[in-house]
Amino acid sequence: VTGVQTCALPIWPDLAYIYDHMAKCYRDLDQQVDALEINLKFLELSESLYGLNAVHRDFVQFYNNIGNICSRLGEHDLGNLYHNHAIDIHNQTVDQENTRSYRLSKPARDVEHLSDTYHLIAVGHHQNGNHREALKYHKQALAMRCQRSGPKGKEHPRVAMSHTYIGELYLNMGDPCEADRHHQLALEVLHRRSEEHTSELQSPVPIS
Repeated sequence: VTGVQTCALPIWPDLAYIYDHMAKCYRDLDQQVDALEINLKFLELSESLYGLNAVHRDFVQFYNNIGNICSRLGEHDLGNLYHNHAIDIHNQTVDQENTRSYRLSKPARDVEHLSDTYHLIAVGHHQNGNHREALKYHKQALAMRCQRSGPKGKEHPRVAMSHTYIGELYLNMGDPCEADRHHQLALEVLHRRSEEHTSELQSPVPIS
């Protein structure tokens, strides 16, 4: 994208709050078309306020929301277009916003959102039967999820979820051995999490 404008979006929080909650109401009522219409109106308003090429990391979640709705409506290719646009915006903000506001953001949270975007793109490809593309994006999501929290990142429940999806894909692609390996990895992650949780519950409470 050329001529990108990195903007502060001074009234973005108020706009986002109102439109996001309106769209959420429609989603909760399973009125996906109405939710999509609200999000597209928000997109049109944002473009009129900040320009077509305006870039801000908050747009990432916004485009992901539109992609999710499109996927729920069965438009997986269209949903993936919005998810890919969310990734583009994220990468542009990382490349261009080497400013104090970016250093004070929460990069781990940004990575978590980005890994979720890769996961959603993978699900869209899976739904369309594009198993190899789905596998590629699931592996990208898995790699990011393993790194998101340092040494403990590999024990996050979303890591187990990624292994489960990858295992299912390998099974669909006729590779049961690799499928079993990833399902075993998912079980190991969940088992370790369960042991840690049990240990925390059994830890004595210090008496002051």
